[in-house]
Amino acid sequence: MNTTHKDTAARTRAGRTGHPVKKEHAHSVSTSSDSSETLDALRAAYQAQLSQLASERDEARRQARRAKAEADVARADLASLTARVNELLSAAASHLPHRT
Repeated sequence: MNTTHKDTAARTRAGRTGHPVKKEHAHSVSTSSDSSETLDALRAAYQAQLSQLASERDEARRQARRAKAEADVARADLASLTARVNELLSAAASHLPHRT
């Protein structure tokens, strides 16, 4: 049997199955490269979206803190006004004639 280098290499690649190993085609390599690029693009888009959501969350938290602070000030102002109205009502009541 006349064996060439190609035949020996093909039998070696065949491994245990006895079937020749198929060589990768240029199409497979470019598809793998395209898949990798697509995955990288998706990963970048995902990271950008996460960053955008984190920014929006942080801004919403800042707005909530401002609103809470404004509500605290408004409650304090209301309490102060209520106290002042009560003082004025008491002062006015003291000038009214007493009924007997």
